[in-house]
Amino acid sequence: MPAGRAEHRSEADVDKPISSEGVIREAVNMAVNKDAIAKAIFFGKGQTLPALLNASVLDFDKDAAAKMPKYDPAAAAKLLDAAGWKAGADGIREKDGKKATFTVYGIRNDVNPRITEAMQADLRKVGIDMRIQLWDATVAWGKLATQEFDAFVMAYPYVTATEALNLYFNSRQAPTPNRMNWKDPKTDEMLKAAATAVDADRRKQAIGAVQTQLTEANVWVPLVSQPLWVVSGDRVEGVRAHGVYGAGLYKGLDIKLKR
Repeated sequence: MPAGRAEHRSEADVDKPISSEGVIREAVNMAVNKDAIAKAIFFGKGQTLPALLNASVLDFDKDAAAKMPKYDPAAAAKLLDAAGWKAGADGIREKDGKKATFTVYGIRNDVNPRITEAMQADLRKVGIDMRIQLWDATVAWGKLATQEFDAFVMAYPYVTATEALNLYFNSRQAPTPNRMNWKDPKTDEMLKAAATAVDADRRKQAIGAVQTQLTEANVWVPLVSQPLWVVSGDRVEGVRAHGVYGAGLYKGLDIKLKR
């Protein structure tokens, strides 16, 4: 039985030499084949995430979603060319003595190696070198707190747009969980307006403005919405899918074996 969804995305640290380049972030968003990742890695059960947030979430903004770059590696290459990022002898683009190379951190699990390797292959085709460093879960959170990375890959669940974006983009949340180091007064103002609004329309307008701002900045590369499943045998009763923050069974206190 389905038990909700978790969202996978790659997130850029906006104050590092390469990932701070807006044109690089936009090109990455255009060069990664998200449909292929959803189909191949999640056995056809994943859904491509074409926006910052899932369309079913409270206060999802469709106008902001329409601004998300579409998959177009040829256009990504042209964008980089126009910005002065030219391919070097090894095929990796360079500009002003800097190579288009960045390192992504993540947790080593059943899907992240394949997700990041697929991204790496797609980006290499347009001249961007993404280096992968995945860590065992016992040390990964400590590594993600170091700010040694240029970007990171993560999956997390949420219920509302305000919850999702306030957690990761409020400047007070840096350096963690705002690992992107996104610090913008307008973002903070709109997040506060959304969180404190007593009128649904005002809340939606405020958090919609945040979605538009972040989409245009290409801070995140949304990848796939992953279904969560609960599997139960015939001898078990009381199994119900909760889908609370990725815990399919929540506490499971109502589960028992049939006599």
